[in-house]
Amino acid sequence: MAVMGIDLGTSGVRALIVGEDGRPLAEGRAPLSSPNRPMPGRMEQPAEAWWPQVERAVRQALQAYRADGAGQAPTGGGRAAPGAGPKTQTGSEMVRAGMAGRARPELRALSVTGTSGTVVFLGRDGRPLRPAILYGDLRAVREAAEVDAAGRSLWRRLGYRMTPAFALPKVLWVKRHEPAVWKETARVVHAADYVVGLLTGETGVTSESDALKMGFDLLERRWPSEVLTALGIDPARLPRVVPSGTVLGAIGRWAAERTGLPVGLPVVAGMTDGSTSQLAAGAAEPGAWASVIGSTLVVKGVTRSLLADPDGGVYAHRHPDGWWMPGGASNAGGQALVERFGARRLEQLSRLVRFPSPHLVYPLAGRGERFPFLAPAAEGFVVPAADPTGRSGSSSGPTSAPAAEAANGARGEPGEREEAALFAGYLEGMGYIERLALERLLSLGAVIEGPIRVAGGTARNRAWLRVRASILNRPLWVPAVPEAAYGAAILAGAYVLRQSVAETVGAWVRPVEVIEPDPERASLYEARYRRFVEALRTRGFLPDSLLQPKDA
Repeated sequence: MAVMGIDLGTSGVRALIVGEDGRPLAEGRAPLSSPNRPMPGRMEQPAEAWWPQVERAVRQALQAYRADGAGQAPTGGGRAAPGAGPKTQTGSEMVRAGMAGRARPELRALSVTGTSGTVVFLGRDGRPLRPAILYGDLRAVREAAEVDAAGRSLWRRLGYRMTPAFALPKVLWVKRHEPAVWKETARVVHAADYVVGLLTGETGVTSESDALKMGFDLLERRWPSEVLTALGIDPARLPRVVPSGTVLGAIGRWAAERTGLPVGLPVVAGMTDGSTSQLAAGAAEPGAWASVIGSTLVVKGVTRSLLADPDGGVYAHRHPDGWWMPGGASNAGGQALVERFGARRLEQLSRLVRFPSPHLVYPLAGRGERFPFLAPAAEGFVVPAADPTGRSGSSSGPTSAPAAEAANGARGEPGEREEAALFAGYLEGMGYIERLALERLLSLGAVIEGPIRVAGGTARNRAWLRVRASILNRPLWVPAVPEAAYGAAILAGAYVLRQSVAETVGAWVRPVEVIEPDPERASLYEARYRRFVEALRTRGFLPDSLLQPKDA
């Protein structure tokens, strides 16, 4: 048998076909235009732009799968992952190895994953009424406070508080500020739901994972009608919810004609992209944790019981096998690289970059942060690594000796070296946010055992992985196919194989290597991390009490 995973990301769509043994067999990719930011704190994308690229990616994957030989799948990561040096085996290398000399088994199921907290407002004809409001949009500050107050007891039982990044406050914002849109809204769905609706013809079905940020009660497994009614939101406008890993529909004739998928192919309820990336990274049992750097930075793990965060940055999905998957998503991540340096320059800068950087960078895309701390007014910064308060000047100010050596040792022309040094600072800054996230989780009582699994496109680059391991001072476990589409395929595979998700992950996911921290670099980055934390506090973004144990 074979299954397909489809990942609807912020910058593109990936379709991946996986065999019964977990080996990738074929893939397709299609790009998406960068999100629109009409004003600070807002982030939108036209949902109509998603489907043509889904068609394109799925057709590419199917054509490669059915072609003679290994197929012509796109390269494993498109552009090189940010960083430098030799790379681990890419997804396409795995694809080519998987296709070689093998018969093509029948496609038995597919699953779709997409961004968490993204909402689409559909009219009665199933068409979007306005651009999708994306995961990183933080406009609904007042609405988040109102939603949090309306359902406070429920949200606390579920272990979180409502924030502007959640879906339900965005729904209330549209109801309040765009009444004409709300009047015509027949159904509010999430990013993956919109694609699933076009695939199956069944508009308005979602997974428990996607429904979390819309306020779905994961304990009683129902929409909290009393809370929604108090907010003036009719539960009938929200999607029907099914557990992740169960069938929510089948490929319809309309979608089959446009994609080449077989009519009647089961579509399995997915999870958010952070959760499917977690599965792809191999973090599927209690104590295991994954760090996923894609458009955003997501840290997630598995616990036996709910992990409560009174500040609301951490929230927990239901594990398909009955456990919980707590974690949080930062607005720092790959999108900040794209917006600062441009997508086309990332590969070039990856070849030029040298560590450590003379800069200390908070790599925030846009305005506002949601995890590991909540700060709607937060803004990214670049300051000298030797003086994170910025008192000594701009990012071109004094540097430490190691940083100066790194800048002098960088390749390229002077202008290129300066850009590469700044690029290195952005990469290191993601590592600092990654560490801050883990420390926040530990302060809440999380148990973190063994290496940190890594996923996302950045997990293919050894040089940056070594830097991240040294910043975290923890070993990193590098899986073979560390991407959300593979995690979606895992959910489809578990359904077809009639086994638990943890069993499927255990059988399919293997490490390419384990990256150990470098003791000398770890000492340098320990000092820099402390300066980074102090820079966040100086600017009022990070409360002094945030990293204290919850019982303190």
